[in-house]
Amino acid sequence: MDQIFDMYDKNADGTIDASELEAALKMAGISASGRFVQMVKERCDANSDGKLTKDEFVKTLQIFQEIAEFIAFFTSADTDGSKTMSFTEMETKAIAFYMTNEGTRVDRYVFEAGTRNAQQLRCSWNGDPDKEMKLEEFLDIMYADRLLNLETQ
Repeated sequence: MDQIFDMYDKNADGTIDASELEAALKMAGISASGRFVQMVKERCDANSDGKLTKDEFVKTLQIFQEIAEFIAFFTSADTDGSKTMSFTEMETKAIAFYMTNEGTRVDRYVFEAGTRNAQQLRCSWNGDPDKEMKLEEFLDIMYADRLLNLETQ
């Protein structure tokens, strides 16, 4: 754990700030919006000092794992390989989930009937079935309330 923390603590001050967290996400292959980085930092920063200690960073690693699962979901929905998800691609994935009632924990989280996430995803296309959603937008939607509820899981 110390080695991982030290790898992300670029200035070696014993904490991870927002820029180091953003770099850590990029090193993990996660391209995230500034808003998303801020949400992760605020959620993990238990003492609200603006930086993550080693103890606080443990929760960040849990989030990284979950983000990887959401990226896998997004990638599986992106059937044309455009690195975006169209309304049609999301609809196809949703129909497959509802028809089989099988899927990963992430599938269930995204598509649970009547959930805020499913509603926000539909609204994000704003009636435009030709709009393409980027991964960063998808993560922003999925984590808007998810990060607030991590302690209950």
